Amino acid sequence: MEKICGLYADLILAFLGLVAPIVVIIFSLFNEGAKKLAKQYEDETALNQSNIKEQLRKISEMKRPDTAEIRKTIDELETAKSKAEEKLSYLNPQTQILWLFVPLLVAYFIAGFACYFHPDAVYSVSFLVVSIVSFSVSIFRLWESMGIIVEVQKLIDGERVESETRLMDLIADVVDAVKKSPRANFLKNIWTVIGPKKTYVKDNSVEIKLIQNTKSELYLSVDNDETIMAEKVELGLIFPSHFLIGKAGEYTVLVSGTDQIVRLNVDSIHAKTNLLPNPLIVTPLKAGTFKVKTFLKARNIEAKYNDIKFVIQ
Repeated sequence: MEKICGLYADLILAFLGLVAPIVVIIFSLFNEGAKKLAKQYEDETALNQSNIKEQLRKISEMKRPDTAEIRKTIDELETAKSKAEEKLSYLNPQTQILWLFVPLLVAYFIAGFACYFHPDAVYSVSFLVVSIVSFSVSIFRLWESMGIIVEVQKLIDGERVESETRLMDLIADVVDAVKKSPRANFLKNIWTVIGPKKTYVKDNSVEIKLIQNTKSELYLSVDNDETIMAEKVELGLIFPSHFLIGKAGEYTVLVSGTDQIVRLNVDSIHAKTNLLPNPLIVTPLKAGTFKVKTFLKARNIEAKYNDIKFVIQ
């Protein structure tokens, strides 16, 4: 028993002396990105809180309330708000240090107390169980921290791609100004496609009909009808605040004020093929007609900007 306790205590010391400090160092290296991600989660929390209040107001104004769908939407908003608040705690350096180091120290001292001051097996096992629980809390926090670091890296990469795209657009504008000729090297026949009927977004006439407080799958794709590969492609939609966006693996969602910017980035789309990601899950929270801005960018295409009309019934 004493040998097992010693090995276990050494394992805790290894985490105290190596793994946990590395996480703290990584967060310090990504400090600027962590601040931006924290701001995003703060905006997301405020947005969800505002939408919850709006849904509760609807319930109070209904004369004969059939509130099943609204209640379901409120539950989803509450879940999203709780997740955003939880992730905010991971981005607070002081909180992160406490959650990583305090449980490890508690686990280490309890393990030592059990092994060296209570040689009786019953007492040792009881104390070790408490120590393992405390150690597990720190491991879980460490695992969740890795996920947050990945999100910070994705945010930094997204900003880098955005900067590269803006630079390419600026260079193209300069070349146009010098040559006073159209952008001959840019691919033309690359389009955003939306909906199960594969509607091409070539102007501002596209209309999508959805039902209020009902979760819907929004099918998106990018069609490359050229004979050359499109490089560094970015598809984006900017939704107003009263759309609840379900987060899928391929998409990133950035909350900026009252806008929700949904992005999909891929390195390339080969010639005569199309990009077919998973559908985007959206729940409209308000009836009416709304414009959702779209953009399609790539290294070798001229950026396309259009509006899609969403009719919510």
